[in-house]
Amino acid sequence: MHTSRTRGREASFGGDLRYMLGILRAKAWIVLLCLLAAVGIGATYAWTSPKIYAAKATLQIEQQEQNVVKIEGVKTEDLKAPEVLKTYEQNILSPDVLLRVINHPDLAKDPAFLPEVKSPRSDNALQAALARRITAKIRRDSRLIDITVEDPRPALARRITGLLIQEFILWNSEARRAAAQTANRFLHERASDLGNRLEKSEHALQAYKELHGDVSLRARPAGSPESTDRLNQRITEAHAEYLRLASDAAQLVTKSRHSTEELLTFPSIASAPAIVDLARKVGEKETAIAPLRQRYKDGHPARAAAETELEGLRASLASAANQTTKQLDTRLRELRLTEENLKQALRDQQKVSLGEDAVTIGYAALTREVEANRTMYESVLKRVKETDVTKELAGEVVQVVARPLLPDLPVKPRKSVILLLSLLAGLGAGSFIAFASHAADGSLQTLEDAEARLGLRSLGEIPRLAGANGKMGNAAGGVASDLAVVESFSTLGTSLSLLDEGAGRKVILFTSAHAGEGKTFCAINCAASFARLGLKTLLIDADFRLPGIERILLGTEEAPGMSDLLLGQSDREQAIHPTRIDSLSVLPAGRRVARPAECFSRPELQAVIEQLARDFDRVVIDTAPIHLVSDTLRFVKHVHYVCLVIHAARTPAEDVLRTAHRLAAAGAPLMGFVWNQVKPQKSYHQYYERTKATRGDGRLLH
Repeated sequence: MHTSRTRGREASFGGDLRYMLGILRAKAWIVLLCLLAAVGIGATYAWTSPKIYAAKATLQIEQQEQNVVKIEGVKTEDLKAPEVLKTYEQNILSPDVLLRVINHPDLAKDPAFLPEVKSPRSDNALQAALARRITAKIRRDSRLIDITVEDPRPALARRITGLLIQEFILWNSEARRAAAQTANRFLHERASDLGNRLEKSEHALQAYKELHGDVSLRARPAGSPESTDRLNQRITEAHAEYLRLASDAAQLVTKSRHSTEELLTFPSIASAPAIVDLARKVGEKETAIAPLRQRYKDGHPARAAAETELEGLRASLASAANQTTKQLDTRLRELRLTEENLKQALRDQQKVSLGEDAVTIGYAALTREVEANRTMYESVLKRVKETDVTKELAGEVVQVVARPLLPDLPVKPRKSVILLLSLLAGLGAGSFIAFASHAADGSLQTLEDAEARLGLRSLGEIPRLAGANGKMGNAAGGVASDLAVVESFSTLGTSLSLLDEGAGRKVILFTSAHAGEGKTFCAINCAASFARLGLKTLLIDADFRLPGIERILLGTEEAPGMSDLLLGQSDREQAIHPTRIDSLSVLPAGRRVARPAECFSRPELQAVIEQLARDFDRVVIDTAPIHLVSDTLRFVKHVHYVCLVIHAARTPAEDVLRTAHRLAAAGAPLMGFVWNQVKPQKSYHQYYERTKATRGDGRLLH
């Protein structure tokens, strides 16, 4: 059962494909015109468009190594991280860098530079126009960035590329140095203030000792020193933490945005518990994904899932880092409040110790102040040294791997690609118009279309006569000179002979929806085909309103015929006439009658048809069109087979369907249709012309 369904789908697909190919074949001139127009437009564009040259260069983002002893809190950004490399890639096309290139003396006075920007040439318009000519892209799995600049002049493309690299390196160096110098300047100012405060506290302590003598060895109350010392230590730690966070905050405000790796270089951010945990998870996931990247290609589910999870962790890390950055001001306020609370606690403790030796307390307070100031000063001094080191470490990280060369061949227009796209566009447009015109056309365009819509099989496909102008003329004579048509009627006769499944099934009726479909043409030549096979054949003209067989085959008019036979005005011997074709006789329409429909309603019709079927091997009947009169519908119940003649690509589909329904309602044995006046392919007639040349004679036998 599964096999049968599969074959059914294949057959349906094959039928649909043949149907579409048939439409395209019938509308080939539309497809050809669209194809020629599209290719012509594409060729014109390809050969008239200005040539564009591309200068290329490659930058490498270096991973700097520390050449000094490691200092706690001093870190370098990981320039291998994708987001850091992406930042460098985007900075190449930043407005600041592009404007530096635009304002360079080598380009500012060049009239050929960005000629598409009309006056007044604003900075926004200039940098937007230049950005459209530049492409910067990271080379996969590397720290290389490829830069491409396009311009109609190869020398100018090379010059712009060189200036872009130069200005980007300078801009990047200046930005890095500015950030380091800002942080260093803040810490130097803070260290100077703390140094002055320490100096003042030491002078105050010395003056106190000179005033009261050596009080450092005097007895101190038990318990009080330990408590006050602890408070002073906590105050010192809180203040040192505040200074560390303030230093990081000062560096962060120098740039509006920071990458995740840059944020993690600040100890106050990197030491946050959430950051530490996420950084550990990212490292573990990167270690776990390394063997997957070696084992699987891009797009593999396992690798894709792992990479998605890694990107999620990185996104979480970036979010946590940004959130921690936003919380710096809050933490600074909390530390300031903690310090003030501790100082208040210290003052409260001092009030408790009012009963202690005033001199000893004063000395201890001055000593603690000196120690606190010294501790803070040393802490800030250490940070100053650290920033001095990091400032020295901020060396050049952008290196030129490949400098731009003078391009010798244009990269645009890509003529082969344009022509290929034009070809595809022409074929697509032509096919679309062909199918659209077919959908708008109400006629049956192809044999497959007719079979599908009528639900009938094709009994024969009759090609158009070679050189015919659409009129039948002398049907027999025309066919005799065209072997292709002769052979098609032989095929039709064979198809009709195969329908004779039982004895006595000999009477065949030809009709059509409208006049001019070729039913008389098909009836005459089908009868001639039977006669050529040696079958005794009778051709009856039952189209009483517009008879034509008598004139074509006998050259007479209104000879005794079918009407005379039905009305009893003539016998069969007088009504049936021989023709020039052996075994073929004709029963013409006979004398004109006023009411043809009444003749076909006479009871003698059935007896006449049965008698003729006994006397002849084949009886072929030509009748009137269905849509014009009802004569044929009265006749069809007396015949064995009905053949519906359809003019290919002309007869409206709705009329053919209506005709088939009317025949079925009248009880007609409709066996199929004849696809008439098919436009043959050139090779079709050439084949038969060669056959005619070898055989010497292509006429019908007489």
